[in-house]
Amino acid sequence: MTTYCSWRADDVRRWLRNDGDDAAAGTAADPWRSAQRAVDSGARRIPLLPGQHAGFIVGRPGLRIIGSGPAATTVVGQVQIMADDVEVSDMAITGVDEPYEAGLLVDHASGVRVTGVNVRDNSFGIHLREAPGATVETSEISGNGAGIEIHGQAGGTLITGNRIHHN
Repeated sequence: MTTYCSWRADDVRRWLRNDGDDAAAGTAADPWRSAQRAVDSGARRIPLLPGQHAGFIVGRPGLRIIGSGPAATTVVGQVQIMADDVEVSDMAITGVDEPYEAGLLVDHASGVRVTGVNVRDNSFGIHLREAPGATVETSEISGNGAGIEIHGQAGGTLITGNRIHHN
């Protein structure tokens, strides 16, 4: 099954499709494939398609990455956030089995919001490192070596309404 997704980036509609090509133009006729290509595109809001995606790195502030729900959208590999005011929501994150590596790593970034994310079966679930003002809410963290770890600056961090179990 081919799944399509589109959004506006800088007043130009961009397309992502699970059988696309990251060297493509990002149009409906020539769509991109990976979440990383979409993250690097300059868009402020990126809806992720149902299906599996490779891990990605967010280095731009103010980005919103929204899945189609944890049962539909799965990122296999680390999601690393290294920019302020980023939101990640409605997806599953799994498959990080390197020692001391987290499924979701927030590294030297403030005001990051994680909502409705299922972080499961990783060496570490969520690692907040020097991440003041982070919010982790209504998420499920299970089957990881450790659920949530917080290191360094954490003032204003809020962990609320989550199911954290079997870690």
